[in-house]
Amino acid sequence: MKGYFLLFVGVLFLSACGLNASQEKSLNMAVAKYLFAVNQDLKLSRASYMHPSVLKYYKNKGQKEFKNLFVTEKMLWTDAVMGKIETDGDNIQVELKIALKKDEFSTSEKERISIYALSNDNGSSWFFVENEDYKCEECGNFQRLIK
Repeated sequence: MKGYFLLFVGVLFLSACGLNASQEKSLNMAVAKYLFAVNQDLKLSRASYMHPSVLKYYKNKGQKEFKNLFVTEKMLWTDAVMGKIETDGDNIQVELKIALKKDEFSTSEKERISIYALSNDNGSSWFFVENEDYKCEECGNFQRLIK
């Protein structure tokens, strides 16, 4: 009986640290759309996937800062890999490590950049925040779960 209890607690611990199938599917679809928007320089589409409070922060800083948020990337963003996952009720935050490539045919750079996927509806929808903005406490009015 004690063994079953420990197994049950272990399963609860592991499931609390990850995403369920529907959350992961929703995240994968959102990541694919966001990376496509970044790589194809689709500013409006990219903005629709960014966290609204980050957009508001840059909008309040002025038109030049807001436009700089959407400067075309010099590298292709590919191969998103999940890193840390933190949850607090319906809030889910996932660190994603993105590989950078010079073009479609080159190999990935050795270093990856981090972006963060945030959901406040238990993984049904996702918004993205880039590393510098996630780390900057002044940027965006959202709880940062990943330290």
